[in-house]
Amino acid sequence: MAEYTAFRMMLAPRARVAAVLTNIAELAEWNPALRSVTAPDRVATTGRVYRVATRVPGPATLRYAEIGAERIVWTLTVAGGAETGEWRLRDAALPDGPATLVTHTIRHSGPLLRALHRAMRPVPARRLDRLAARL
Repeated sequence: MAEYTAFRMMLAPRARVAAVLTNIAELAEWNPALRSVTAPDRVATTGRVYRVATRVPGPATLRYAEIGAERIVWTLTVAGGAETGEWRLRDAALPDGPATLVTHTIRHSGPLLRALHRAMRPVPARRLDRLAARL
């Protein structure tokens, strides 16, 4: 299983960061792995399976395994692999106001994602950059 991690300081309180990460209705607008999400919810529900479209051809799903104040975990399943994405949120204080240290780790399994391992290395950093822009 391949694992990649990056972290960023976000100039937003932890609750705001968590709200963006769990806004399933708008997730594809900033997460480059997703093209679209089919969701009856605006805010993700733990355990519910959401149909998503990704850059990988074929059916794909996203399921939030954990939604907490300090940790959010989801599993993205595509043909030929699965990605577990973990987001750790820690309160921080900056002179400009509240901030959050966000650590994003992805773990890949399956033959497709193993074959793409070099292309996946920068993914956590790219997602964090887009999350910061979204905030």
